[in-house]
Amino acid sequence: MPSNDLTPVPAQNETNKPVVGSRLASGSGRQYCIECVLQEKDHGPERVYLAAYVITYSISSLSPVIRQAYSIFRTIRDDDRHSFVLKEIPPSMFKPAYDMQRDLITHGHSPYLRLMCDTIPQQSIIIYHYATDHLLSLAQKNIPLVSRKRILRDALRDVKANNILVDYENVDESIVVKSVQLADFEDAAYVPPGSAIVGSQVGNQLWRSPEAHAQGPVNSPSDIFSFGIVCIYVLSKTVIFAPSAKEIEDPEMEPLSIILERQLSYFAEPDTFDALLRHLGPESPWGEIFTVVRSGFDQQNRRKPFRLWKVDKPGFDQDFMDLVGGMTNFDPAKRITAREALAHKWFAGIEG
Repeated sequence: MPSNDLTPVPAQNETNKPVVGSRLASGSGRQYCIECVLQEKDHGPERVYLAAYVITYSISSLSPVIRQAYSIFRTIRDDDRHSFVLKEIPPSMFKPAYDMQRDLITHGHSPYLRLMCDTIPQQSIIIYHYATDHLLSLAQKNIPLVSRKRILRDALRDVKANNILVDYENVDESIVVKSVQLADFEDAAYVPPGSAIVGSQVGNQLWRSPEAHAQGPVNSPSDIFSFGIVCIYVLSKTVIFAPSAKEIEDPEMEPLSIILERQLSYFAEPDTFDALLRHLGPESPWGEIFTVVRSGFDQQNRRKPFRLWKVDKPGFDQDFMDLVGGMTNFDPAKRITAREALAHKWFAGIEG
């Protein structure tokens, strides 16, 4: 059995940040060896690390021959099942994130959610099993349509593309999906039925619903809208609201104005636009903002409704248009639910 008789001192820098080669002891007594930095946050000091589980052997449990042949510490690297993601989060967010995930684990969580497997409370680190890739990257590869459908179906079972993690393997030059999980629960909030988030622009602006841009009310239909945009991305390999490089170079151009214009261009029919304004309420200043953006459409700048798109991509057919159209209705009250989406015929026949 592994033992903790010898505990290495974590190798850290002067800011108490883990560095490559650090060995960190978790709350469960396990030790993890930092292999690389996967991500540095744009607006904070927190990092995301790739690490491997370190098995520590007691000298007394080893024969003299084994002691000479092997080092005391051996890091398992030969199998992704032994790789882990260590995510630093702000100390003020650690307990709420831990409590929510603990409750999900305690009450029997869905296999389509990636929840914590360990923690390092002293450093506000939550530990997860490592997945092969995330959907934002994987969708750019040449994967079969049936695999794309399965990924979307499994992610939808629990409803930003890089929050959907995919474990897969290459078999005979083809990608075979093993599992799909929704991630980043340290940045999530549970919204009880009948409630909504108000006063915050929830989510990444490239995937955000119109009411989320307007700071609410945001609830399950908002997630469905965002997932509809993810569906379009998975088939078209295009983030449809993203400003172009030329637009970004214009110092007078505000990216959000481009995003809002495209949302209205693609999805805001006259009746559903009015319904969104009613959803926001007469006190919301965003009603006027949306109205001003809509006034920019004319004969020279026509709307490009999604229902009229012709996209030459596998699976981008009328069934898909109907599915995504139901998800992206500008009226939150008329969007289809996750259950209705799962029952849609576009997903028919998908196994796994």
